Amino acid sequence: MKRFIPILGLCALMACGSNTGKNQDSTSVDSAAAAELAAEQAAEQARLDSIEKVKADSIAEVEKALKVDEEQKAFIDSFYTPTSSINEAKCRKFGTKKLMRQLAADYEYDDEGYAYWNLAYPCCQESGPIKYLGATKKGDNQWQVKLRDPQGCGRSSTINIYLAEEGGTWKIDKYQNVN
Repeated sequence: MKRFIPILGLCALMACGSNTGKNQDSTSVDSAAAAELAAEQAAEQARLDSIEKVKADSIAEVEKALKVDEEQKAFIDSFYTPTSSINEAKCRKFGTKKLMRQLAADYEYDDEGYAYWNLAYPCCQESGPIKYLGATKKGDNQWQVKLRDPQGCGRSSTINIYLAEEGGTWKIDKYQNVN
């Protein structure tokens, strides 16, 4: 329908502007008015087309962002599967080198090691089964993870997880214990 607007306007001018009994000057005025109207309609059509393109681009961007969110959530869910424990090997598989440096820096003992428990049970600083309560998006590549230690101390923990894309897959880049 939008593409017919200029044609309909031009046809209306032609039908109303027949030259019976008019002089040459009025014909040129009618032609100029028709050209001006056609130009206005073409400009309006270009504006409408531009709006439609922006809408389509916006929808594509939203769909892409939702897909990234789903991928990140699935990645975090797989890290916190209830059947596997959080350990150094799992942190290496799911984390970046930056994460491993952070875990090494947070290790509080005399020998070398990694404080991988900070990603699993920071509320108690002891190993054991944890209950993954879920992850909530907090910003670009930032997620807040809720955990509970159903045995041991029984308290809940909140960890902010920051993700980075590495080699086409998501990895945990750093973390921050909230409580």
